[in-house]
Amino acid sequence: IKSFYSSLSEEVEHGLMGKNEGISFGFPRLDNYVTLRKQTLYLLGGYTGSGKTTCADEIFVLNPFDYLKKTGKLEKLKIIYWSMERRKNFKLARWFSRRAFLDEGYKIPLKRLLGWVKKEERLTKDEHDLFLMYEDYFDELEHYVTILDGRQHPTSIRKYIREVMEGPVIDKKDGKEVRDSSKGMGRVHHLSEYHRVFEPNDEEMLILNIYDHAGKLRKEGKMTGEKQAIDSFSDDVSNYYRDFFGMANVIVSQFNRSI
Repeated sequence: IKSFYSSLSEEVEHGLMGKNEGISFGFPRLDNYVTLRKQTLYLLGGYTGSGKTTCADEIFVLNPFDYLKKTGKLEKLKIIYWSMERRKNFKLARWFSRRAFLDEGYKIPLKRLLGWVKKEERLTKDEHDLFLMYEDYFDELEHYVTILDGRQHPTSIRKYIREVMEGPVIDKKDGKEVRDSSKGMGRVHHLSEYHRVFEPNDEEMLILNIYDHAGKLRKEGKMTGEKQAIDSFSDDVSNYYRDFFGMANVIVSQFNRSI
């Protein structure tokens, strides 16, 4: 266990080397106050149709991806997107429309891209040819971003994240799980009966969970309502994923109209 001073000194030295600066959100004025960093929890809320998901995608996925690609540090980013409200292809279609507009100035709405229109309004040959040019972009994006669509309950999220961070379960001994840490993002050290620490393989790796949105969590077991599911999930996010594993987390929340 590091002493108080050595632990703080290490953090200060990392700051001097720029390791604590964080990743830009793509908005200079916002970056003056907050950036994307490890061991953080961001809450993004709004009413139905207010653009919560679009905002989350822009600020926490696409802009950081573009920023790290430009600076040559993409290998330091891993995003797990829990898309509990929208299916994956719906989200990817929006991301293509954004990229095509930024790169070429083309405005291709999602409904035309996915063919939710009459025949005469479908993609032109030029627009389709443009779409075909973006295979490499999506292949690279897929390497760093995992999208898991569909409603989840707290236990399924917890199991998945443990497998990512600690490695898959390969055996059980005396009722305890044995994991293959070589396939995880680090190793858990049991310093005492009451004290565990997680040692990441790469101190600079930023692993981000995005949960969209919390109201779509499924209750499980003896839970009598969604509030219990949200309470259990919130405890995991703050105490386990953020504080223990050092992950960054974004919770998208939908406001009730009665507020």
